[in-house]
Amino acid sequence: MARTPAAAPAPKRRFGRKPKTDSGEPGQAAQIKAALGILRRQEPAAIWRAAVLGIVVIAIFVGLGFALGHVIILPILGVLLGLMAAFVFLGRRAEKAVLSDVADRPGVALEVVRRMRGDWKITEAVQFTRNQDFVHRVVGRPGIILLAEGRPHAARELLRTESRRVRRVAPDAPIHEYVIGDDVVLAKLSTTLVKLPRTLKPAEVKTLNVKLKAVANTAVPLPKGPMPTRMPRGKIR
Repeated sequence: MARTPAAAPAPKRRFGRKPKTDSGEPGQAAQIKAALGILRRQEPAAIWRAAVLGIVVIAIFVGLGFALGHVIILPILGVLLGLMAAFVFLGRRAEKAVLSDVADRPGVALEVVRRMRGDWKITEAVQFTRNQDFVHRVVGRPGIILLAEGRPHAARELLRTESRRVRRVAPDAPIHEYVIGDDVVLAKLSTTLVKLPRTLKPAEVKTLNVKLKAVANTAVPLPKGPMPTRMPRGKIR
């Protein structure tokens, strides 16, 4: 009786590296490298500022260590905190640089909202023109948020149209309207939304979103594909 050939052994992983996938998604190292490349192009001095910040923090803790007699613990703590401060500074500047680099691309505002913490119900392109002016609707604890992007005048007109339609459907719900790049810059969108007062309960958010979707316009699909460089520090807080 012929034997069934044994299956080929799976390739071994070397040095803890994950095997490559066919998804086409860049790895985290590639994302960070691309983000730093954008930062270096837009703000060449940012890396030097991060280095100076880290050195200053380390120097402060080294000085405190010698002054207080803790010449081992405090310098080690200073190195850790200095590196952390430098990386946090670089991460924030890189995030801002990436958002600035893709600010004129349709749908980038939605990418920012999707990366935020919390329950945000997104409906894209509830109003649009053939020239890629869009209004997107977000329902969350602050109420209804309308985000317009595109040419300022056309985006403002679409925003007024959608605002009137939403008020007919949900007259008591709070509505917040923004034209990206005019009322709020893309880099500060997440901060602006987080600071809005939470007036709705989670159950009310779900009910309101279902109500609005029942009378929504047929949305035009936005150009597909992720932002060219993902945020190197995960979701936006």
